[in-house]
Amino acid sequence: MTATPIKTISPSNSKFETFLNRIEEDFGKIRQRAYDLFKCNGQSDGLDFDNWFKAERELFDVPPAELTEDETTYRASVAVPGFASEQLTVTATADSLTIRGEAEETKKAEKTLLSEFSHKQIFRHFHLDSPVDPDAVTANLENGVLKIELPKAQPARVVPVKKAAAKAA
Repeated sequence: MTATPIKTISPSNSKFETFLNRIEEDFGKIRQRAYDLFKCNGQSDGLDFDNWFKAERELFDVPPAELTEDETTYRASVAVPGFASEQLTVTATADSLTIRGEAEETKKAEKTLLSEFSHKQIFRHFHLDSPVDPDAVTANLENGVLKIELPKAQPARVVPVKKAAAKAA
């Protein structure tokens, strides 16, 4: 089992804006391709999700995933065969989880007659309904499956104010 580094980003982090810009850029590409598919389909209503998912899969490999939750934790399992932990980026915010992976084919010295290995890029983004503690997120890569645990943030609690004891005179 290999630990995968987690990037935690909060609005106060200087990298937060860069992260949001990259996500917006990726979503912009998907949005444009989905719109192109909408136009190619005769601008038919009711295919919004189909167009979006097709666009997403054309632009990125979208690995199979499972996201579960219980009272205290979200758990994600993402199939990432062929990726090493250093080729994966897991980013956790208070309300989302993003997984990116990028792997280049290594060039060989000998003449290649056929290669179906190429540049691979994966992307998954999950919005989480309950806030999580980004600093407590863990990720491990085992047998081609990235397993991520996202502990939920503790809910706010009311603290009773106690009356100070009277001082003796």
